[in-house]
Amino acid sequence: MNTTQEDEEKYKIQLLKFYQEENLQDHYKEAECKWYIVKLFQDLEAQKKNDEPRQKGLGKFEKKYLCLLLAGIKQQEISNLNIYSTKSLGSEPSRKIYPLIGNLTGKKINSSEDILISLVDKGYRKSCGLYRKVTNEKQALIIVKCEAEISEASLTHLEMQFKNVIEVDTLFLNHITKGCMKTYWQGSQADCAKIEALYNLGLLSERLGVPVLEVRVIPIEERNILTQWLENIFNQGWQVVEELLNPQQLIPTTWSDQIKRAKLITDLTQQIVLVITIRERETSPQFNIGIEVYPKDQQALPKDLTLQMLTDEENISLQAIALENAPYIECRFNCDYEDKFIIKLIESGIEVREYFTI
Repeated sequence: MNTTQEDEEKYKIQLLKFYQEENLQDHYKEAECKWYIVKLFQDLEAQKKNDEPRQKGLGKFEKKYLCLLLAGIKQQEISNLNIYSTKSLGSEPSRKIYPLIGNLTGKKINSSEDILISLVDKGYRKSCGLYRKVTNEKQALIIVKCEAEISEASLTHLEMQFKNVIEVDTLFLNHITKGCMKTYWQGSQADCAKIEALYNLGLLSERLGVPVLEVRVIPIEERNILTQWLENIFNQGWQVVEELLNPQQLIPTTWSDQIKRAKLITDLTQQIVLVITIRERETSPQFNIGIEVYPKDQQALPKDLTLQMLTDEENISLQAIALENAPYIECRFNCDYEDKFIIKLIESGIEVREYFTI
């Protein structure tokens, strides 16, 4: 077990002890089933210390409130648990928690709905709770617009109905928008087509148990469309970076408003992680692109591992080569909308390619 894993395990034990003392252990376990709550709280602790250096970390109120919210307790119901006064509950989230979540996620937070939306977008929610089935089938995005409020209970209800009633098991939630609850689910094309067919037959609202106002399926191409990443739409295999790498491995973040995803590459002599970053520039119609390559479960990359950025005509535009004991290699460049490029990794005569469109 590495240092990061040890720290996470210690923090997890501390959290469980705290919630046991507060008689909230059942709510904590419920929240942990659906959210990467330990990682979230560690990130919030770090964010709070960064925002307020004199503060020690998350306080009791913040831990209790977020645990209950992520466990599916509605904000107006939290006061019924006799944990806070109604007055305190009404003022404290907006004063303490909303700015903290906003700084962590880069989103403006004005409500508990905004908290859930921003945390889903940042990848803190587990894929369909514990139900996601890994598949190599072609992927699609299905947008389901429902007449329902945005809450953890509503999200869990939809997941359970998808799983147990409609019997689809490849979907995972990756985005939510406000208004009528519009949820974006990624899964196999077959599962998405099944849901769309039920909607067209007028049966989906009954099966889901909520009024469904709109369903739309968007196929996801094999070529990675990076502007879709800005809408939290990702091809199969791209994960939250921290699921594959320790934060200590990563080079410092260049842009605060970037979208970053990682992919495990297993076809070379050593497993490596390809990290792609995209950021829409404010001062021009271009996009900042970052390419980083890290070792997986090793201290260094294979010597002479080569990273190339090719044009769509396969001309080499940029290249980086790993020296001995290199902890990473990278390249950065700008692209215009609809530009296409190829990332090629070469090691010991083996090539791996990923195709991208802006």
